[in-house]
Amino acid sequence: MRIILSVILFFVFIANLRAKDEIIWPDAVYKEASELASKGEYAKAEAAYQKFLTDFSKSELIPYVKYDLAICYFMQKKVGEAIKELEELSKLNSDMKVMIYTALGECYIDQKDYDKAMASYERGNKAIAGGSPELYVAIANLQFIQKDNSKAKETIKYLINRFPGHEMLDNAELLLARILVDEKDPAGANKIFESKIADMRKNPLIANIIYQIADQLVAAKSYEHAIIFFNKVPGKDITLAAIQKQIDEVSKKVKGIEKTRAPGMEKAIGLLKKKETDLKKALENAKAGKDPSFLSKLKIGQCFVELKKFEEARKSFNEILTLDPKGDLVKDASYAIAVSYLLEGKTEEFKRNAQKFIKENADTELGDNIRLGYIDSLLKSKNYSDVVSEYKSGLLKFNTKKIEDEGLYKIGLAFYGLEDYNEASNIFEGIIKKEEKSLFTGWSLFYQGNAYYNLSEFDKANASYQRIIDEYPQEEYYKNTLYQIGFSYGKKGAYVKAVEYLKLFVQKYPKDEMSPNVFSSIGDIYMADQKYKEAYDIYERALEDYPKSPASPRIRTQMGDLYYKQGKYKDMSKMYEILLKDYPDSPYCAEAYYWIGWSLITDGKKEQGYKSFDEAKKWNDTEIGRKIQFKIAEYNFSEKEFEKAKKDYEDLVDKVNDYAIVDTSLDRLAEIYARQKALDEGIARFTKFAEKKKNNNTLLGKIKMAMIDLYFRQKKVEQALKLWGEVSNSIPKEYFSARNYYIVASNLESIDRGKEAFTLYNEAISRYTDDGVLPYIYARIAYHQLDSGKKASDVYEFLKKPMVKFKDMNSLPEISLVLAEVNFDKGNMEEAIKYYKKSINKARGKTAAESTYKLASSYFKLNKYKEALTQYAKVAFVYAAYKDIAEEALFKAGRCAEFLEQKDDAKKYYEALIQRYPNGKYKKDAEFKIKN
Repeated sequence: MRIILSVILFFVFIANLRAKDEIIWPDAVYKEASELASKGEYAKAEAAYQKFLTDFSKSELIPYVKYDLAICYFMQKKVGEAIKELEELSKLNSDMKVMIYTALGECYIDQKDYDKAMASYERGNKAIAGGSPELYVAIANLQFIQKDNSKAKETIKYLINRFPGHEMLDNAELLLARILVDEKDPAGANKIFESKIADMRKNPLIANIIYQIADQLVAAKSYEHAIIFFNKVPGKDITLAAIQKQIDEVSKKVKGIEKTRAPGMEKAIGLLKKKETDLKKALENAKAGKDPSFLSKLKIGQCFVELKKFEEARKSFNEILTLDPKGDLVKDASYAIAVSYLLEGKTEEFKRNAQKFIKENADTELGDNIRLGYIDSLLKSKNYSDVVSEYKSGLLKFNTKKIEDEGLYKIGLAFYGLEDYNEASNIFEGIIKKEEKSLFTGWSLFYQGNAYYNLSEFDKANASYQRIIDEYPQEEYYKNTLYQIGFSYGKKGAYVKAVEYLKLFVQKYPKDEMSPNVFSSIGDIYMADQKYKEAYDIYERALEDYPKSPASPRIRTQMGDLYYKQGKYKDMSKMYEILLKDYPDSPYCAEAYYWIGWSLITDGKKEQGYKSFDEAKKWNDTEIGRKIQFKIAEYNFSEKEFEKAKKDYEDLVDKVNDYAIVDTSLDRLAEIYARQKALDEGIARFTKFAEKKKNNNTLLGKIKMAMIDLYFRQKKVEQALKLWGEVSNSIPKEYFSARNYYIVASNLESIDRGKEAFTLYNEAISRYTDDGVLPYIYARIAYHQLDSGKKASDVYEFLKKPMVKFKDMNSLPEISLVLAEVNFDKGNMEEAIKYYKKSINKARGKTAAESTYKLASSYFKLNKYKEALTQYAKVAFVYAAYKDIAEEALFKAGRCAEFLEQKDDAKKYYEALIQRYPNGKYKKDAEFKIKN
């Protein structure tokens, strides 16, 4: 705020006092409006003033109401309406001209129309006999704003000479001090400060004036100059003493006049008594208010923060804590210290101070503000797990309604960042359901839609996006949502709907920087729908309409991909050559070189192709370049060029933080080290990677899991399990996955340590609810349960819920085995056969023997003796180790041969049974069958 604005508000206050003291209220409307304005509720005050103008159009208060209404307009940034109201008021012949023209000038300054502002001030001076000191201060201030310091100084000099002793001279002289500071004359400014402070007897509120000017310098971002002014603000004790001294002097004058009892002095006594009352009120306010010198120290610290001088800032904040440890500003200073660490980038110091502050000020608005800052710092460093952890601990529970939505929204973003989309969606839903909507309601809907999108729940995503389109037409929501809903329909395969929304985007925002990308996306959808001509036409139009767009190189690559999908490799290469020629510095050149290289290798020009690959690697320090480097590594891996692939994979793991790329690269490296019989080299290399990525929990967990894989490949089971213990206990759950459990457990199964595997599988399903590997884990648990003799019906009950959640789970062989067993027990032989055939090859050991036997029995019960014979024979000879089952299978094989009238074969099965199981329970039955 500038000096002039403080003058306006001062006069608003005086006008209100005048109205209250001198005029009888027609009703409570004006009072209500004034109270609303004083609280800063300008929209409500505006409505109340409008009501007054309608209901009391002939009231003598109308000029004051219109003036206050203009101020409400101004404070709501409705500057045009404020000017219109003030211009009308300026035509009235009233005692408000100073106020009106001062406010009018302020409005024009806000619009940067300095000529009209100056004209307003000059009109005011002409309308007032002899001019107005307030308006001359406003003129000087405007000249200063326009950087015409010499004219400003001339105006101030004229004002001092023209109105000696006027109270506005303090404002004028302090403005002069500000000009001197601006002209790098701190000594001259200091003289003015010293004289003003020494002369506080005349104006005891000088401290507030200096403070206001310093505040204005802050608003103007002149922080070094502001510090000079703040440092000159006298302390509370000096201000109180000065006010008391003036009260005493006024009181003395009143008594002196009353003593003389001179006639005609009643008015003078009345004015002096009013001044005494005003001074006493000022004294009460000063006593109740915060010490301006301490406030100044807080502001000085904030200025140093803006200047990025954080140590000096904390020194100033700490002075408050030292000098006034129980004062009102202690919380503000502690808060400022914590925030200074955040802004300096000292995350650990910030976290320590923030946690302490939150615990000490848990239920306050400042406590909530520091919570927001704490969350922001963690989100900025992508430390999502700490946000989630602190949220679950209760540290991030918000108490202030107006802050709560923002806080919860950011906590939702942390869950979203951890790819825990279900929990993120739940958090966002809590904000969306509230009756009172906020800025974060729309964004919560948007990210809830994105969460559903990432869960491939496109109908739910589209429902969230559609709500934004219907209920939140503001551009910041609407624009992004059109883009996202188009993509969502595209992913769902609803290509017509997808194109409809994306086309709507480019129609509404043709000049938006995203429009070229949206055009490109429309082309991508047509390509996915195999509408190659439409895709080509859209890409062409995008290049035509946005020739200089940053999206153009990508569009060229998509056109190249279009030719690739149609098998037009020569056209593809030509398109990429155009890209190289037109955009030689674009990272997309990496993709162009890759596909040109691929095309050359496909044509048998291997050497030239690999040279093109090398050219692509020149962009390895870009995101696109890294993806192409990964493609090259994948190509070399598929072609068994393991040395070349290994070099790129190692480089990617070393330098990239993209989880998907690092994840696959580590898997490939483990395979390469195993093939090259260089597992020790692999472990050494992975150890170095782990050290380098030690602050990235996501990647660190993956690297250590790759090391565990190598230990298992070396048969170093105990070392693998030891490292697994370290990893599973030290890396937070949010950075871990069920897949990690699956890797270790499946390795344990392969070395016949099923019990330990079973324990790990169960731990995985207790910790994770959404992970792509969970269906496989449930399947292995089900298999273990069957293998340990549990009833198939009980196993099926255990699987019911996960089978509903994971739709494709039924296709897994272990699940098929459970379904086969359940159907067998129920006598549904056709269904049992269907599921046994899907699962039989996956079964091992005794479970495999029993399943094959039951498959054979299913055929037998359906009188399909030929198929039954094949399976019984398999049990008898492949699973001979399981004597009880094998003996019974031999006997049943003989029975099948009999039904097929293959008497010689039947005899052979019975003889084999007697020979192999001389003491078996079917020996006598077999002997009987041979004789008869």
